[in-house]
Amino acid sequence: KVASFVFFVVVARGIGTEEFGYFSFVISFVPLFLMFGMWGLETVVVGEIARNRGDASRLFFSGFLMRAVLGGLALVMAAVLAPLFIEGGEAYLALLVVGPALFVDEMAGSVGTVFKAFEEMRVFAVVLMTNRVASTVLALVALALGGELAAICVMYLIGSVAAFTVAWLLFRRRFPTLSPRDFDRSLAFDLLRRGTPLGIAGVLNMAVFRIDSVLLQVLRGPVAVAMYSVAYRFLESFLFVAWTMTTVLVLPLFLDMLCRGDLSLM
Repeated sequence: KVASFVFFVVVARGIGTEEFGYFSFVISFVPLFLMFGMWGLETVVVGEIARNRGDASRLFFSGFLMRAVLGGLALVMAAVLAPLFIEGGEAYLALLVVGPALFVDEMAGSVGTVFKAFEEMRVFAVVLMTNRVASTVLALVALALGGELAAICVMYLIGSVAAFTVAWLLFRRRFPTLSPRDFDRSLAFDLLRRGTPLGIAGVLNMAVFRIDSVLLQVLRGPVAVAMYSVAYRFLESFLFVAWTMTTVLVLPLFLDMLCRGDLSLM
């Protein structure tokens, strides 16, 4: 979170207000579509693997590949609809670069589901740190060399790819026996069906947190989006305590209790 905070401070002060508005719009707009790619699959897969670790390969790759297909379609939908909200040129270029970066972030998180299920949260934390630190350092380099919005977007994408690469290498080292050949199409659709309530809730939740920037873009333009995003990101950067408690401490304990059938602490 410290690295993420530094990233937005540096970018907000290093590029123009309008350009930062475009960048902020993309970060709010694309996730509205990527949530349809997630569709509750992460939570369902974590729970299923935690309950049946012996079937981790089939469960993980069924969920992972389904999420990749749905996320790819969601990304295409975002690219198709974006011209309704922004003009071409620099703004659309930012979407074409940062959009895939956000998709890669989601896939890195999907790799992390198996680590969550096995209660190995430190590995998942390494992936997040790689993403945030790499993006921040690369953004600093780009700005030092006189780069503007396009360069920042490219650096953001490189940071996301680096994090996914680390996640995949750690995954292959820890779980060498898990194979894409275990993908089960019927299981993938079953996981998707079971994730529907979570998927709907996730889409609505994401809309609550992201639709404001989209509406500002329509009503007031990128400068208003930039000003709003500065305040929003500043506040969000200090919410890491609640995130840490739920994701790092409570979730693994809850899954362990489910596996043992011990609900005494709930």
